[in-house]
Amino acid sequence: MRALIVDDSLEVREVIAAYLTAAGYPDPAKSADAEGALRLLGIDSAGITGDAAVPAEGIDVILMDIIMPGMDGIEACARIKRNAGTAETPVLMVSSRDDNTALQQAFLAGASDYVRKPIERVELLARIRSALRLKAELDRRRVQEMALRTELARLQASLTEAAIDQRAGLPSAIVALGVADLALAAGRPVSLLALAIDGFPPAGISPAHETALLRRVVAAIEALPAGLGDLVVAGSAPGSLLVLLVDRQPVEVVAFADRMRLAVERLRIAGIGGAPATVSIGLAHGHAGQTANGLLDLARRTLGGAIVRGGNRVEQGPSAAARQDGRTFDRV
Repeated sequence: MRALIVDDSLEVREVIAAYLTAAGYPDPAKSADAEGALRLLGIDSAGITGDAAVPAEGIDVILMDIIMPGMDGIEACARIKRNAGTAETPVLMVSSRDDNTALQQAFLAGASDYVRKPIERVELLARIRSALRLKAELDRRRVQEMALRTELARLQASLTEAAIDQRAGLPSAIVALGVADLALAAGRPVSLLALAIDGFPPAGISPAHETALLRRVVAAIEALPAGLGDLVVAGSAPGSLLVLLVDRQPVEVVAFADRMRLAVERLRIAGIGGAPATVSIGLAHGHAGQTANGLLDLARRTLGGAIVRGGNRVEQGPSAAARQDGRTFDRV
């Protein structure tokens, strides 16, 4: 780990450098002003990368004084965060002022944390380690998300025309199952939602009307806010869909499922006998060690329970403990 210390006080720079060296973080870079720090990072006055004396990727954390002659630390922090090469580098503000307004401005500029003067060794090292842990976790998730995006793009690119459900205008379930297996293998929580339009297809309607009904339901669901890795695909039965949610807690999944149900209900599109169309949804939550096909089976069985109970409802599959007890459904 290498730090960049930015402070107009030589004494403060030397104190921080001594604490870092003693803690096993030797050879910190130093600057007496914000302009010099930006030059060290290879950032020009507009916040764009230029010729760097110290490669930006060689700095893991920046300790930035707030009050300095010339450019202050808040403006310098904002420019660092605007630069693609340094945007993810944690910036810890250093201040002797008990000024909440200045700290608020610093956080708005992108600061990760702050350290009070006079510098306390234990606090300094604790805040640096905390910032580095957070950055490492964000980096890990970013790598996983990039892998998920890559795999999703690969799966979608490999689809043939036969793998597209023409009525729903969606990929087939194989796409969601492939992404789900990838996420499960990475130890990420996965939820599958099996959705069916109640009573679909309504008797006596044309194929064109049937397709229009299904696509309006799909549009209502896809309009809801979604996260990276979330995916809506066609189900195997007429009027059915599968929704994949990644990195969601069960309570979030249940809430999202109910928002889907309400979104369709509020469309008030004609369903059976002219009554507004509704949907039933069965949920299954998975974790490392499970398979996407196993989750799909549980989600479909749970959906069956929702339909048997009258439809227009959300039900979630039992937890592992509940299944051992022989219970079949958790009522939502």
